[in-house]
Amino acid sequence: MTHAAGTTVASVTAQFELHVLGAVTAVRHVLPGMRAQGDGTVLLTTGVSSTIPALFLANVGMAMAGLRNWAHALHTELAPEGVHVATVTI
Repeated sequence: MTHAAGTTVASVTAQFELHVLGAVTAVRHVLPGMRAQGDGTVLLTTGVSSTIPALFLANVGMAMAGLRNWAHALHTELAPEGVHVATVTI
């Protein structure tokens, strides 16, 4: 975790790989079945730093905000197919 001014490419990359790329990998495994069934729910967890800046969680917040944004885009795309995508902020 880094403060805003101490954020580096490496510190953001580590958080992005953990939170965003991990979620993308998991969703890619379950999504084909959900789409085939025309039903399913993907629930992704984020932290409060996805919406409210926390200076000591700057790199985490960047990744969480990206995950939240992707989840909303994914929901918009998949809702007509019966697949619901949402986030839970912890």
